[in-house]
Amino acid sequence: MPGDTFDLRKVEFVPYSSALLPRIQRAGFDCGNAELNEFLNDDVDAHSREHIAQTTLLLVEGSLAGYFSLCAGVVRLGDEEAESFLARGFPYRSMPALKIARLGVDRRFKRRRLGLLAVTVVVGIAARMQRDVGCRFLTVDAKREPEAICFWEHVGFERNEARSSLNDTISYRLDLLNPPPHGSPQSD
Repeated sequence: MPGDTFDLRKVEFVPYSSALLPRIQRAGFDCGNAELNEFLNDDVDAHSREHIAQTTLLLVEGSLAGYFSLCAGVVRLGDEEAESFLARGFPYRSMPALKIARLGVDRRFKRRRLGLLAVTVVVGIAARMQRDVGCRFLTVDAKREPEAICFWEHVGFERNEARSSLNDTISYRLDLLNPPPHGSPQSD
């Protein structure tokens, strides 16, 4: 399948429900990251039920091609940024965010713009959310793997320097009001 093309408009976005769990577990999903695979097979149901993260499945012609999970988050501001917001009347050390808790694309569908499509959909979700809830940033804690780092930087996320990341992740963010001109989901 690598190199094959498919119409991204035919990707189906299906909200996770517990009725889908047996289908997910039979799908043989493998994004190349054991932790992301295990979440989808072992933890997605509990996270959904307890409202910790909500997951959306990406289906291509009925096959599980990927998924993303979202939860509420926050961005801690560095001193310079906090000063900039203070100058505009916002005396805050952090800003509200929507966090991409997990994003995985099955190996069969890698390098076919499915991850970019998922991020674009998440940007749309955040934009709709902004009508009802404050949400300035998108965040993600990316795995310290070259492929993950390259992907998040390509789609316009910047390292969140004010937050110290866990050893195996790097904190990234996308400013929803000031997205970068190149590489962002909106421009690809």
